Amino acid sequence: MCRYWIVVAALLQLAYCEHLPKSLEWSTNCEEGYSLCGTLEFCNAGAVYGYVLSGQDCVPGPGPILRLIPGNRYKLTLSNKADETTNIHAHGLHISGSGNGDDVTRHVAPGHCISYTWDIGAEHPSGTNWYHAHQHGQTAVQVQGGAFGLLIVEDAPLKQKLP
Repeated sequence: MCRYWIVVAALLQLAYCEHLPKSLEWSTNCEEGYSLCGTLEFCNAGAVYGYVLSGQDCVPGPGPILRLIPGNRYKLTLSNKADETTNIHAHGLHISGSGNGDDVTRHVAPGHCISYTWDIGAEHPSGTNWYHAHQHGQTAVQVQGGAFGLLIVEDAPLKQKLP
């Protein structure tokens, strides 16, 4: 458990750093039913693990920042470019923990993809959270190797203009 606090401390330090990782650029060109969609690649090079944007070299975390805006339905595709099975788990989101949501029992084999559906309700609280690999039996190795990143829920858009 102490090892996770090291990762959390690293993420908090990043929140006050000028050299943040790039943010995932969500696309609006999605299949019907989704507001925004995007892809993360999971990779490894020996004991180095990471989440990267398409075409980037594999480097240890933190991965790209995932910025979410309340009131949207997101499709996040996880493409596994590594040589072992993985998945992704989000902390701080008020979303379903089953099906295509944040189900930690789902997994993606090497060379395959899976998609997650994250319904971020209009009243979802803003906050700085994190995501990480959560493949049972490999979680500690993958997270310690760098498979984690910031997940920021932005403030909800104002419903009315302030005077």
